[in-house]
Parts: sequence; C-alpha cells; structure tokens
Amino acid sequence: MKNAIDELITVDGDELGLAGSRCRNCAEVTFPALADCPLCVEPDVMDPFRLRGHGMLRDYVLAERGPEGFPVPYVQAWVKLDDGPVIYSNIDTDDPRGFAADLGTPLRMVLAQFGSGEDTFTGWKFAVDGVRHD
Repeated sequence: MKNAIDELITVDGDELGLAGSRCRNCAEVTFPALADCPLCVEPDVMDPFRLRGHGMLRDYVLAERGPEGFPVPYVQAWVKLDDGPVIYSNIDTDDPRGFAADLGTPLRMVLAQFGSGEDTFTGWKFAVDGVRHD
C-alpha cells in the first residue's frame, strides 16, 4: 500500500519540501495543496507550489501522551515556513524534556518514521537548523 504522505513530501536534490499551492490571483500559499483560494475565495486558481522545508519555531509544547507507536514524551510545534504558511509538526530532538529553543529559532525538515509494526509510516519532523534560509 502506498504511503499517503508520499504525495505531500517533495525532494529536490538534498532538499526536502512540501507539496503546497499558490494562488494565481493573490499569491496566497497553502499547505496542503488546495484548488480554491481561501484568501481571495476564487475557485480553481491554485497552482502547485513547492514549499521549501525551512522555517522557524512559532510555538511548541511537550506532549506526555500520544497515539500508539509514538514514543513519549515528544515535542509538538507550530512551524512558520519560510514560504508562508504555518504548519503543525513534531520536533526532532534527543531530549524532549530538555528542549528549550527560542521562538523564531530556524528549523529544517527531516524525514522520520512514525508508528510501530505494520502501522509504521514515513513522515516528517523539523529539527533545529541554526541557519536562516529566507
């Protein structure tokens, strides 16, 4: 069975990204991709747009419980992508309880395995990058 997340992740050389969309009328960028623009409310105006896998930490929280197959604790975050949208992601860290990055810290997208056994799937997390990619 194909991994449902495969269509959301893009690869350009060594750079990971996300498959989003951008409006031909108002340039609104969304993730995931949409057909109709949520900003100018026009139908069928969204073109495919590759969001680079870079952003900055907007907010985060430590999760002490999670779905089966997710080791706890883990860090959940809102990431403001350099290309515009804010998305939800987990943060890749060896010490979730010790994670203390400042808001605005640069992040980069990394591939990650989630779940367990037959329910394992590939997705993404964001890791502290240390370099702004604006």
